[in-house]
Amino acid sequence: MESWIPFFQSLVWPITIATFLLWFRIPITAIVTAIAERVVNNAPIKLPGGWELGSVPPRPLDDAAESIDEAEKRLQDCKFLTIDSTPLLGAEGRKWVVPYDRFMTVSSLLNDIWVTIGTFGGNLSFGSSWVLKDITSDRRLTERDIGIRWALGRGETVDRRSLREAGILPGTTLQVISPRA
Repeated sequence: MESWIPFFQSLVWPITIATFLLWFRIPITAIVTAIAERVVNNAPIKLPGGWELGSVPPRPLDDAAESIDEAEKRLQDCKFLTIDSTPLLGAEGRKWVVPYDRFMTVSSLLNDIWVTIGTFGGNLSFGSSWVLKDITSDRRLTERDIGIRWALGRGETVDRRSLREAGILPGTTLQVISPRA
């Protein structure tokens, strides 16, 4: 029997706590529920001894959305190009963001746009079916400014200039538009 004494001693506290929780389960549940409701409703919780857990002032969603938009714009300004084909293709067009340094030459940018819009618009060639418009500067980029015809006029077969040399800078938004627009 003496070997059982440590076992019973070790059970005293767990049994006491279990009995306490079982006996006071309804008031404990009510307290936990009240605290949970106050947290959900963002109301302060007053504790004995003058302690108070205050509510967090709500931050307007508009401010959060503006902050996200500002951060996204700063990120795009640094290293990305935004290309928008909806002015040409309407509902079938889309707007996409690409890394600025993905394109080593103007020709690689034009080829990427051609492949992307060709999925929806068929065989559309730069210059005759579509041109680009930099919405920041309102500058139209036509075959006189970039592309194969620009290169042919200089004895080249492709436009090997960097985007920067052609005046296309990081953060630029280029719209794909009709040359007649």
